[in-house]
Amino acid sequence: MPVDVDDSSQAPLTAQLEHWAREHISADAAVRDVSAMPGNSGVSSGFSVHVTGETIRRFVIRMAPVGVARRGNTDVLRQVPLLRCLEDQGIPVASLVWFTDDPRWFGTDVIIQDWVDGRPLHMTDSSGSVMSALTDETLVLHAVDTLTDVHRVDWSALLDDWAVVETVDVGVSRWLRVLRAAPHEDIAHHGEQLASSLLTRRPEDVRVGLYHGDYQTNNVLYDVDGKVKAVVDWEIAGIGSMAVDLGWLSIMTDSSCWGPEHAMKMLVTVGPETIRTRYTRSIPLSSSDFQWFRAYAAFSYASIASYNLRLHRTGKRRDPIYEDVASSIPTLIDFGLTAIS
Repeated sequence: MPVDVDDSSQAPLTAQLEHWAREHISADAAVRDVSAMPGNSGVSSGFSVHVTGETIRRFVIRMAPVGVARRGNTDVLRQVPLLRCLEDQGIPVASLVWFTDDPRWFGTDVIIQDWVDGRPLHMTDSSGSVMSALTDETLVLHAVDTLTDVHRVDWSALLDDWAVVETVDVGVSRWLRVLRAAPHEDIAHHGEQLASSLLTRRPEDVRVGLYHGDYQTNNVLYDVDGKVKAVVDWEIAGIGSMAVDLGWLSIMTDSSCWGPEHAMKMLVTVGPETIRTRYTRSIPLSSSDFQWFRAYAAFSYASIASYNLRLHRTGKRRDPIYEDVASSIPTLIDFGLTAIS
């Protein structure tokens, strides 16, 4: 859903987009309705292209931040082979239209995708959510079905050189470094304990494949009939333990994992075992391994939230949402310790 902004602030981008549209769509193309997109990954805007007064197509442009090293969620061109692979495999994504690393077009690397006419099942904002006769639980289970399709993609044949396989040990160590970079008074000791427990009790038989990295219902677009139209925001996708996605989805829809300020705002809640049962119709995952990946998800989000809360409170990067999740940082760590005890 677009974010309303001052039209004058979009004037430079509008001119660049119009130049692109006249080169690639029609010599008399005009660009309208340029609007910033929600989310925290990269710089994205929606826009429509008009020819002779008629809207012919709507797009989304995703731009790498200028002056920032191309790595992870700032490397938009990393998504190009992934999006092509996903679309070829029938995974619902926003189709890739065009991309470039030539700064003469937009001053940075960009990709342009088709606009998807759908809405998410928004976790905290009903005004931005899909209107469907289906229950939230049914919509979440549709997202689980799509996730199993993603996890069955033959990455070794199609994305062999795309990314290095990340082990769960590497993941735990990374999030521990993040946590140590911004210690929170309530979790310094417990966070270290949880990291140690995760490494000691990690699953023995980890299924490796393509993972999304932020799989939750804000990143799944539905039509009014509840069909999944597209999974979006693939910036941090990778190759590794696929069940990280299921653990992430399950804590995002489980109010017992969160502190009161966030839990009271949660609009989408589904029992974790309901999610696991649906997933295991297609891909095996034991209850104990599922709990481990839930604990891993809780640890990773607590680390992210602690780091971003520090940036917010020191004024380095203001984002009030992290005040709402501040009480959830120790709650997530405690949940993780309990989940794998």
